[in-house]
Amino acid sequence: MPKYSSINIILLAVVVLFFTTLLSEALVIRNFSQEIAVATEISETLAITDFDVSLSSDFDNNTLSLRVICVLLNKGPKAIEQADFDIFAREKFYGVKVNIASISQLISGKSIAQQFSHSCVPEPEDPSLQGSMEFPKITRVTLSPGLEEGQESILQFEYSFTEIDPHRRDLPYRILAALPDGSKEVCLLSDFSWIPRVSGDFEKLTELYRGNFFPRYTKPTWKISITIPSSYEAMVMDGRLEKTEQAGKEKVSQWAYCTPGLPQVFIGYSDKVEVKGEGASVVFLLPKGAYQQNVVEAIGNFMVRAYNFYSNLFGSLNGNEMHIAASSADIGGHGAFLGMTLDASVFQQQMDESELSPSRFFYETGAHELAHSWWGNSISSYGRGTKFLRESLCNFSTGHLAREVFGINRYAEYIALLFMRGSAQNRLFNPDSDSEGLAYQKGPFVLDILREEMGDDVFFKCLKSFATKFKDSHATFSDFVSVCNEVSQRDWMPFFFQWCYQEGYPIYRVVSFASSSSKDGWETSVTIRNDGKGIVRCPLELRMGSEAQEEIFRVPEGEEVTFTYRTPAKVDEVLIDPNHTAYQGDEKEARLKILAVKESTWEWMNYWQGVVYGEIGENEKAVERISRAIISHTRAFGADKAHPAFYFSRGIVYLHMGEQQKANEDLIAFIDRLLEMASENPDVIIGTLAYAELLSGSMQERQNQLNEILKCITGENIPFDAKLNGWRKWWQANRAKFQASPSASALSPGGIK
Repeated sequence: MPKYSSINIILLAVVVLFFTTLLSEALVIRNFSQEIAVATEISETLAITDFDVSLSSDFDNNTLSLRVICVLLNKGPKAIEQADFDIFAREKFYGVKVNIASISQLISGKSIAQQFSHSCVPEPEDPSLQGSMEFPKITRVTLSPGLEEGQESILQFEYSFTEIDPHRRDLPYRILAALPDGSKEVCLLSDFSWIPRVSGDFEKLTELYRGNFFPRYTKPTWKISITIPSSYEAMVMDGRLEKTEQAGKEKVSQWAYCTPGLPQVFIGYSDKVEVKGEGASVVFLLPKGAYQQNVVEAIGNFMVRAYNFYSNLFGSLNGNEMHIAASSADIGGHGAFLGMTLDASVFQQQMDESELSPSRFFYETGAHELAHSWWGNSISSYGRGTKFLRESLCNFSTGHLAREVFGINRYAEYIALLFMRGSAQNRLFNPDSDSEGLAYQKGPFVLDILREEMGDDVFFKCLKSFATKFKDSHATFSDFVSVCNEVSQRDWMPFFFQWCYQEGYPIYRVVSFASSSSKDGWETSVTIRNDGKGIVRCPLELRMGSEAQEEIFRVPEGEEVTFTYRTPAKVDEVLIDPNHTAYQGDEKEARLKILAVKESTWEWMNYWQGVVYGEIGENEKAVERISRAIISHTRAFGADKAHPAFYFSRGIVYLHMGEQQKANEDLIAFIDRLLEMASENPDVIIGTLAYAELLSGSMQERQNQLNEILKCITGENIPFDAKLNGWRKWWQANRAKFQASPSASALSPGGIK
């Protein structure tokens, strides 16, 4: 037998380990590739390919009546004699009552009535639960004649739905809302089945949506006729207005689709206002007489600018007229194809002309919802990565618009929130679900990292190719990766594996550096180690007195790499990620990323920046930023109604500055607000302080931390109770003579050190 030295055996073991690791990684990435290639979908055997909708309103009775003619297509392998439909199946959840008058097949101009039922299958023991989230009502139709394989049929539904209490404000959507001025508002979104949908397995659908794996459904064409009182206006946000006719005291508007999908309707006592721009226009429905014209014009001009920017990057759409419905029922921002809802309050705020100047005015919600015209409407994603292909791409688009056109770095806010809250390490894609929250913040950053890796030209060519190839169609995450690979001629699967499916991020640190003179100047070697996970490009600053030289480096995880740079002078300091903008860092760096946000109008970002400035001893800046946050909150909620955390943190900063009186005033305001909120809703106070990052951990740990904060501020030791009754009793007796205890100086502006 051959003889081997111990050195040879060690070398052989290292080689085997190296190739085993490579093979293991290759297998993991291959398995990941296979997983994302399998899109989660419910087999669609029956599809609706076209809708013809007639809608009329009866506001006196809070009722909408519909006649809906559907074209059904049997896509399955055998005849269909029974079909299930969802028409507000969860009516209790939405606060409506559905009444189905008739269902008929239309054959050769004749209407043939069909037998149907409208109930839970199976029915619950308690009949009152029918139409709840747990027991949705199914509209089951017996098709006579049946529908053969590959055959089309026309089905006509006649039904109405009534808002049970239009004054309720605790519903997830106020579908038909009574407003304070006595008018009514209707908002019919694609989020719920106000027109018939083919009903699948509700349990499986719920499971898919819970995991953010959306199903794939046929995208129908449609037309819709809307009859309303003459004093009202109607808008199909994702439609094209064909004509409007007067019919006595009513008017009828007719709309047709711009791109296949589901129509979304808004009806309100509104003014119709149009803002025209170069290459595009915006039509608004605004609460009659209750809006600021200069704000409307600023938003309209902004939307035209955003539309042109997106069109250049992603390709043109089927239309250039955008529709914006201003809801007084707090619907919020909701995207449609070239349309959206926005809260009416957006248009009612008082703003001066400098704030509304085209160079400064940036409206993030509008930019995000418009981006959905490409990502979510033109391309409907499904299965693994649905939220990534919708929300991540939309927030990336918004952030890129902000950066390139307005000079605003939205990515700094995304990364600051991720690292501050400890969620930067979390996976976008978990084994059984995708993270919805991370899709909005980590996802856009992943796309921006991809842009840096590819280069702008290749990256935007990938996005445009993806938008063009799947226009008016469906796509999966694997389709997106395939387009990236095809356009760039490079395999991006390892990149997506790291950033979408793996935990962690790089943590770079300088091991050593040395700068020595050479014939052409100075030669500086820098050794950097990656103690984290994955790899990312990262800035490096070589400081030479008052001068600095910028470089970019990358180090694989777990490795140590030495880089050599030529510099004009001796390097006396080396800084990794000097502006705190790279997706890397240890716990200290995670806090400092808050400071990368140069300017923000968001009160919470100003607050968190103030906290970090206080933690690193820049107290004047800390007071200035937290004071900004307090001013913003008191404007919105009234004098002395700012968030309690704001008063706490500024009070602690004042203590560290030796400003005892100012500290006392803020800490009194903190305890006042704390006890006021606890008396209104004792369950919310722990959560709201945790949102502020003053408390963390389990509920018990948070309660202990809050009690410790109160003990440090007051010097008292009072047992904790959820309603803070013990502290309330003590405060009533001692508020007038309160002085912050010396132990309060041990606290940090961010809570307990």
